[in-house]
Amino acid sequence: MIYILFFGLCCMFVTAYLMNQKDILSPWVITIGMFLVSTFFAILNIDTWQFTLSPLTVFVILTGVFAFGVGEILISAAFEKHAVPKRKQNRGISRIEIPQTVVIVIVLGMVAGLAVMIKQTYEISLLAGNTNGLASMLEYARKMYIIPGYTIGKASIHISLLGKAFSAVFLYFFINNLHAGKNRRDVLYLFPVVLYLCMAALGTGRTFMIEFLGMVIIFHFLIERKKNGWKTIHVWKIVLIAAAALGVFFILFFLFGFITGKSQGGKLFDMVSVYTGMSIPSLDYWLNKAKDLSTVFGEETLYGVTSVLRKLNLVHLKETVRHLEFVDFGDASGNVYTCLRRYINDYGYVGMLFMQGAVGAFYSLFYNNIKKENGFGILLIFYGVLMYPLFMQSIDELILSSYLSTSYMYLAVYILVIYFVLMRVSKKKVGKLNEL
Repeated sequence: MIYILFFGLCCMFVTAYLMNQKDILSPWVITIGMFLVSTFFAILNIDTWQFTLSPLTVFVILTGVFAFGVGEILISAAFEKHAVPKRKQNRGISRIEIPQTVVIVIVLGMVAGLAVMIKQTYEISLLAGNTNGLASMLEYARKMYIIPGYTIGKASIHISLLGKAFSAVFLYFFINNLHAGKNRRDVLYLFPVVLYLCMAALGTGRTFMIEFLGMVIIFHFLIERKKNGWKTIHVWKIVLIAAAALGVFFILFFLFGFITGKSQGGKLFDMVSVYTGMSIPSLDYWLNKAKDLSTVFGEETLYGVTSVLRKLNLVHLKETVRHLEFVDFGDASGNVYTCLRRYINDYGYVGMLFMQGAVGAFYSLFYNNIKKENGFGILLIFYGVLMYPLFMQSIDELILSSYLSTSYMYLAVYILVIYFVLMRVSKKKVGKLNEL
């Protein structure tokens, strides 16, 4: 049955690609592509993990992915009715030049914030028994972070959120200027990006790497399309760059695991397979053997919302953790079940279809507004930040369970303020295309 699933996804991929006028950056095409990647790695491990898929699982995945496409198509059709005349090719892209003094002040502030986070992370590692200094700081700090409810502290959380906001904005400025006309001073824009990556690494998680690489790809190709009058980019160019980025992510994912103590004794292929492919057989196991639907509305998807309501004493629900239970396949185990498990658990099968359609419409709304250049810069930054949950759909649900939270509300405010303040002090110049 897994080969039928793979074939069905391939057919749907081609259909979505053609329906979106050969736009491989379409949210629906990306979603199908990620499910294809997960299914491919599951196929490679079918003997090692010793599993088979049921027809029910194949039906749920195909209809769930199709529902996402229905939501996207409906929004795209609405935009098509109000289509603007075709733009001229080779449009000029305006350089965004932030005064160096402003950038330096921001960088110094982020350095100070990073120092505070390093100090706090080291102190946390001592609580877990670290006796090897900074060399083992992340490994021992992780032991504390996996304790339910334990965090690095509110001050460091907001420092990290501010760092992420500065990173996203300056990454956009840097890539925008690469297309508008190179300037050596643009390298300065990368300092906030690098400093934030250091902050993110202190959290001992590894997903920030694919979040960053995905943002780079989306910024690059959508700015390039804008510059070329939204002419479709050759599909193989995008596929090759995306594949290279995925390869870089897997290598960094593996290496960073050694630093934090997650990859000890593991092989690169096994780790990649578990992370990207085990969600498919895990979903099958849950649907056929372990499904016990929640009696609490939004228990697995509205984790952030219920946490806030609980703190305000507006609801009296037991405290839960976002992570799901582990399931074993051979010598491997995992606790991700695709985004579909959480939707079905909380809202039933029909509710899952509705939620997938709503998420597809949400991303389509963003994407089509970007193509119409309605607030292009700020929308593209938010879209880049929101790409990670889209990439993760075949692995886990994040748009509600993680991003619908007070932390991301703060992040949204920080991005808005930083972007518009910096744009107010910037000097915009139309770049010469022949400088690229």
